[in-house]
Amino acid sequence: LKFYKEAEPNAAKLVKIAKDRVTALELYGAALLGTKKFPQAIQQFNAVLGIEAKNCNAMLNIATANQELEKWDDVLTWAAKASKCDPKNDMPHSQMSLAHNKKKDWNKAIAAADKALSLKGNNRYALEMKKLAQKGIEADAQNKAVEDDAARVAREKAAEEAALKADEERRKKYEAATGGGGG
Repeated sequence: LKFYKEAEPNAAKLVKIAKDRVTALELYGAALLGTKKFPQAIQQFNAVLGIEAKNCNAMLNIATANQELEKWDDVLTWAAKASKCDPKNDMPHSQMSLAHNKKKDWNKAIAAADKALSLKGNNRYALEMKKLAQKGIEADAQNKAVEDDAARVAREKAAEEAALKADEERRKKYEAATGGGGG
């Protein structure tokens, strides 16, 4: 963090004087990411895209900033753009897997992790995201079983209460018809 805090003002100055504006904006955006100034970083990477529309790195960095802001739909949008821009890069798919996990869309998370792993088999992050999604599927199945069991118990209790109420009503009718308590 200290390095990024020191780099940020210098990168801002570089943007004003550099002949290679794209590189200067990318460096400034990276410094802003490092100092956790995510909205400002997104602005810089959008400025890069304004100059160089097919800058895959800027797209990936926008996805990363949105990830830190927990804007999962934006992560999915920008990671998908980065993936289309650079089809051989595994990182956008890892980011999409995380976003799908956060949205509890387990099957899409697994698919994105599998795509990342097909591009880079030793992607530990993608493996972790895949395992997380698999655990999510298991947890959902367990939760559904518990909910189903609770609903079954509630139905049985309601049926038992209805039967007791019906018995009580028959008893009252019998007592009314026979004139008393039977004793």
